[in-house]
Amino acid sequence: MLVEDTEPITSHMKRKPDFRHTLALGIILAKARPNSKYLKHYIQSTLESQKEDGGWAPGHGKTVSEVFTVLYAVEFLTLCHHNRNISRKTQKDLVIARDKAVNWLINNTAKNGLWKSGVLKYTWDPLLTTAWVLRRLVPLKEINTKSWINCVKKALYTLVVESHDFNTGSSYDATQWFRVETRICSAVTVTNRELCLDGILEEKVAAYL
Repeated sequence: MLVEDTEPITSHMKRKPDFRHTLALGIILAKARPNSKYLKHYIQSTLESQKEDGGWAPGHGKTVSEVFTVLYAVEFLTLCHHNRNISRKTQKDLVIARDKAVNWLINNTAKNGLWKSGVLKYTWDPLLTTAWVLRRLVPLKEINTKSWINCVKKALYTLVVESHDFNTGSSYDATQWFRVETRICSAVTVTNRELCLDGILEEKVAAYL
């Protein structure tokens, strides 16, 4: 996938690769046409471009976000791991790359446990970004390490608490917030269904829903 990008010095417009949207297209391809010969190119590109810390270069375009790039990469790698047309060696490489990417997500949360995209210039950016991460990745049964589950639970707790506090404020557009909270509610519902919650977290989630 290519996006238009303006050179800062010359102001010339160039078309450059957008890896995040390429991954998103790869996810669609992996779901709809798992036998496609093009899928191997997406896999190779994803594996070869992963950084040592488990993430990927944000890429180009106006909405550059490494969090969203890693999110899509984790989902894509997981889908491809189940593809019987992929060699066993490549499947092992996919698992290693996915686990490194999950660790990147764990290591790149804020102190309150939320993720922030950096491209949504609104106060609710961390809420929407975290909701998107939970909604897409929690249903993936293969990601079940203790550190990931603990990370998800911390994010979920902060998400429901801060979402409630944000909803009682007055410095936001009601229609815009309604759209954001729809995403949050979806993420909370799915996470509540997929995980075994207890204690104060279970109470907070039940109260929110």
